[in-house]
Amino acid sequence: METIITSADFNRELISGLSEESRHAVMNIILRGQALAEDPRRLAQEIRPLIGLNQRQAQANVTYRERVYQRFIERGLSPSKAAEKSDAAALRYAGKQHRYRAETIVNTEMAFAYNRGAHMSVGQAIANGYMGKCEMVWTTAGTNRVCSRCMELRGRVVGTTEDSGVTIPPLHPRCRCTIIYQEIAPAKALRPKPQITIVNYEDVAVIRSQKEFLMFANQMKPVIEQYTGRQSKWNGRIILKDRGDAISGKCWDCSIVLNPNAPDHAVIHELVHSCSISYYNVMMFLNNKFEEELSVEYLSQELAILKNVPVVKSDYNPGVELIREFKAMLGVEKTDIEFASELIKQPLGERWDWLWEQISDKINPGTSLELGQQLMEKLEKIRQWVI
Repeated sequence: METIITSADFNRELISGLSEESRHAVMNIILRGQALAEDPRRLAQEIRPLIGLNQRQAQANVTYRERVYQRFIERGLSPSKAAEKSDAAALRYAGKQHRYRAETIVNTEMAFAYNRGAHMSVGQAIANGYMGKCEMVWTTAGTNRVCSRCMELRGRVVGTTEDSGVTIPPLHPRCRCTIIYQEIAPAKALRPKPQITIVNYEDVAVIRSQKEFLMFANQMKPVIEQYTGRQSKWNGRIILKDRGDAISGKCWDCSIVLNPNAPDHAVIHELVHSCSISYYNVMMFLNNKFEEELSVEYLSQELAILKNVPVVKSDYNPGVELIREFKAMLGVEKTDIEFASELIKQPLGERWDWLWEQISDKINPGTSLELGQQLMEKLEKIRQWVI
């Protein structure tokens, strides 16, 4: 099941003094902004009309206005002139307070959603047998701006994934801390591997808006970064353009081009490219095109299965199937998604060499010559595979 943060999960203590309707609107704006990876400063501008100053800020503004008024009186201004100038100063100060509160709400609630989402994802991975019990280690932003409360928790184990009621960041407004999950026990049992069902493009083609594509891409981006071990170089742009049979593509400026009815599998494929070939140049791609495409499609299919996204038939399927058969012949205990993840993490141009190393590790005095020969023949088919 996919992790979804709903407005009910948000910390309501920070968004105080608002009507239920305004609070709900603020939460929805923040959730949408997180899904679309919008600039927090822009989101703060959007929510400002929905919020006011809290009680503490309002009292601080009154105190500030009185202090400024008194200074003007001491400088010899008339009471009316001093009141006029102190009112203007208090108004400017209120504007700064208002901006600060909006930014605080956005930054803190997005931090809450991130940490809550990570906690739920780890819990789901453990429940599905992909991870074992974990210790939860508190980590800070590592700067001199870390508060004393968070500094006391830095590096400490604050609980395990089996404990209930464990505090997770943010600990306070504008908190930048996170939790690192460290496995301390093996996974209990892997859930049965889902059967791969390949569907035709036409069967799942649905026209969608750019906003819908962006939302899905931003949801998948951190997942793909986790399995590729690299940050995505995708620039955040999706261009919708009818390209006929070419369902999708990634430009060298790291934009993603999609048919308006492209399936989610195609989005995943291009995002994996953004964590792989985007670190190289055109010549590197041309020299290693099929190594790149097969390793990308292998992981893309596994991620699609992980997220219950239909796997769409493509010209790369026969080559990916060769890798699956090779992995099965090796008899490794890794799942396909783990094997695909390790493969894509190898530098481009060295991925087939890494597969050869798996044969070298497999061959020992107890390995039959026939199996060793079959593995080498299978790898040679992968190396020579072309569309």
